[in-house]
Amino acid sequence: MKRTFAKLLSLFVVLTLVIAMVPAVFAVGETVSAAKTTLKVGENTTISATDSDNNSIEGVSFKSDHPEIVSIENTTLTAKKVGTAVITATVTDEGGTTPRTLGSVTITVQSAVSAITPASSAVEIDADGESKTASLSVKLTGAASGDVLAVQSSDTTVVTVPASVDASTDSCSVTLTAVKTGTATVTLSCGQATAQVAVTVKASGTHTVTFEKQKLTVEKAKTATNTATKATDGDKLTYASSNTAVAAVKEDGTVTGVAAGTATITATVKNA
Repeated sequence: MKRTFAKLLSLFVVLTLVIAMVPAVFAVGETVSAAKTTLKVGENTTISATDSDNNSIEGVSFKSDHPEIVSIENTTLTAKKVGTAVITATVTDEGGTTPRTLGSVTITVQSAVSAITPASSAVEIDADGESKTASLSVKLTGAASGDVLAVQSSDTTVVTVPASVDASTDSCSVTLTAVKTGTATVTLSCGQATAQVAVTVKASGTHTVTFEKQKLTVEKAKTATNTATKATDGDKLTYASSNTAVAAVKEDGTVTGVAAGTATITATVKNA
């Protein structure tokens, strides 16, 4: 019995020594938090690291993975430009040499733009102009570094726009490119602000097309052509048949007879 007790006592002593040799790397209840996790450019907030008793942990270092977005001075965070940054807290325990991570917090910097003002609410573009483009000046109230103006056309077959434009200053320029005649609405947005511009594409030139023959007879399974004359060189034509069960038409205007009957072949200037 005494021998068994001695063995158990020895085992207990060994286990105690082993446990005592394992350092407490992770402390329970440590928290890293910021007073605000969403900021606007120029705003400040504070960050802290606390233990399970809500006491500040001494000797903590804070680092931003994007200091150009959120900078740190002691425990003060400053929003520099639009974007997101992760702030990580580390500490080196007493007697240790390697810092350990306490935690991290993500800070989002939002746009402070409160209004978007285009130079004009309506723009006209000449589809026959040399450049076929128009430059739209836009002012943004509250714009700062990192802001981006999103641009969208309601009809890209009429007018195309860049997907976005740098809006880091209080003004920028958007290029509108005419595709064909028609109307479209261009929407500008940044942060919570939006604005719209009505765009009309007109043609100053003549864009008519005439067929050589007003009537054309085509046998079944045979093909025929009817030369189309354009008023303006460079115009692109598209062809369509009113009844493809009777006559089909190819992209080059070649007509193929399908079955007995009548059909109307229409030529349209694609770029006007």
